Amino acid sequence: PTGATLPVLWNDSVAFQKLQRLAHGDLEEDALVDWAAGFAAPGRCLALYGGDAEIFDFRPNRYAVEPTVEAGEWERIRRLFERIAHDPRFAWVAPSRALAELPADDELRLESAAQPCPVKKQPKYNLARWAVTGRDDLVVNSACHRIASALEARDAPDTDWQELCRLWSSDFRTHITETRWAGFRRRLAALEARVVPPQPVRAATLRRSGPDARWDRQGNRLRFESDRLRAWFNLRRGLALEALWWKDVSDRPLVGTLPHGTFDDISWAADFYTGHFVFQPPGSHQITDLSPTEPFLEGEGEERVSLMGTVPTELGPVEKRWVLDLAQARVTLCHRFYWAEPSVGTLRLGHVTLRPEAFDATTLRYRTGNGGAPETFVLGSGGFDHGRAVSALVSATDALGLPEGWLELGDAERTVRIETRPGQAACAAMLCYAPMEDTFFLRASLSAREFDDTRQPVANDGLTCELSLTARR
Repeated sequence: PTGATLPVLWNDSVAFQKLQRLAHGDLEEDALVDWAAGFAAPGRCLALYGGDAEIFDFRPNRYAVEPTVEAGEWERIRRLFERIAHDPRFAWVAPSRALAELPADDELRLESAAQPCPVKKQPKYNLARWAVTGRDDLVVNSACHRIASALEARDAPDTDWQELCRLWSSDFRTHITETRWAGFRRRLAALEARVVPPQPVRAATLRRSGPDARWDRQGNRLRFESDRLRAWFNLRRGLALEALWWKDVSDRPLVGTLPHGTFDDISWAADFYTGHFVFQPPGSHQITDLSPTEPFLEGEGEERVSLMGTVPTELGPVEKRWVLDLAQARVTLCHRFYWAEPSVGTLRLGHVTLRPEAFDATTLRYRTGNGGAPETFVLGSGGFDHGRAVSALVSATDALGLPEGWLELGDAERTVRIETRPGQAACAAMLCYAPMEDTFFLRASLSAREFDDTRQPVANDGLTCELSLTARR
């Protein structure tokens, strides 16, 4: 609940890694004891180990540099603990006693705008590792979302929820053997087939225009206007959104393209689009949908009009559709990929770039749900980029899991809301923010694929990712 607090005993990753090294024979017992003695003081506590226990006397054979298992790793740990127990500088205490004896500290808020979901040890262990890497985290997490929605909609027995919890556990998202992976997929498919009802196919009716939907083409720009919306699409850049207005929210476009030269800083001298995808294979040129496209219009009843085009790429075609809901002033973007060849890389799409002239830089913020009460993160003077690579092996620094499928960007007066469909594609979200003199850059994107040491090549044939945009005061 909002305002809840939790007492914390801090776990020191340096301490538990030193104990691991001792167990593996890479660190002498005297060295570890001398290091721990540097923390010895009345009332001071040190959590000597807070890592995995199953790693001792066992190796999963993931890395070429893994030390050979030497019998007696638990025996080394036993000898260390006995030595500490007889050393007058130390005393073993229960966690409850450690909490009782520690002085009360000020309350801390661990999360920040730059790191909304704090993780253990190192940035490489961010949410993307379990959301959009692995063998096919996106597909299996999307299936889990569909199952969860189906269970919530009915009086499901505890056994179904327990099975979903097992299938959604992190152990199936990283390193896993072929046999275990095959068994996992069978269990996941069986549960989904049993609890998720078939989804009906909605028929669409053709409609090119009407009194509330006016299209106008001027060169390479296609303009749309209705009573509540105004949108400009760039036909030379794959139907990228040049500008989007919600007329009852602002007389300026809230999102769109920032053309080359918008910022004085040469490192930001590029075109920043809205509504496109970028696929970046490691060590290769990126693939995008920013190429000339001739769209066609279709309708879905009297209140919705669609703009659709197909973009050819090196890996296969990509269908791109914009749907404009006139009654709800909702703009939806859908990408459908026909890429049959398995590949590895980052696939980031649905980029939403704020137009800085429409917002107050001093009150910028974003808001989302991270599994509990919605959280608001105020953007200050420090910039960050969740999509920045940690290393050549790990493609992202941080991510938002979007378990509830929404993210809001804006200031104290205006908000743009991004909504996704986790049961269709459980994408993660990433933000890039850069404050500048008298202006700023703020963009959100969805990530369908990232890579790290757990990543396996996967095909994207039929992958469909959708997001919708609304705005409010």
